[in-house]
Amino acid sequence: MKNFIKTTSIIILMSMLVACATPIQESSPTTTITQATDTSLDDFMLVISANENEFYFSAKEITDMASETLTVTSITSSSEVITSVITGVKLDVLLKPHNIEQRNFKEIRLFAADGYSIIVPNEIVGSKDIYIIWKYNNEPLQESHYP
Repeated sequence: MKNFIKTTSIIILMSMLVACATPIQESSPTTTITQATDTSLDDFMLVISANENEFYFSAKEITDMASETLTVTSITSSSEVITSVITGVKLDVLLKPHNIEQRNFKEIRLFAADGYSIIVPNEIVGSKDIYIIWKYNNEPLQESHYP
């Protein structure tokens, strides 16, 4: 159960993206930062900083975008395979209007409001889609899962 909670937290953490990334073609890092309160997604703001520009997305803007619902599989640190259903939007959908592609980053660093962070390596950033999700197993994210 602990591994499931840990894996779920990481999936949700990744989905509520707060990234710090370095484009392959540049040497200086770019960052993505988020701000949220403990009580409401209404105050959530995803800020993507890339190529010396900042782009802001509210939770409403993100959830109003055309979403995808799909089944995903993850492997926990104890090698347990977990299958879940997520609803969200690809990171590339957010980046496209700004002529930025996820696959141009060497890595993405994710931060949670509680200070937890994880680095998504190039092998994943360059080959897998990253989603910003608002539903997990067909249920809205709970306040305890907000960034």
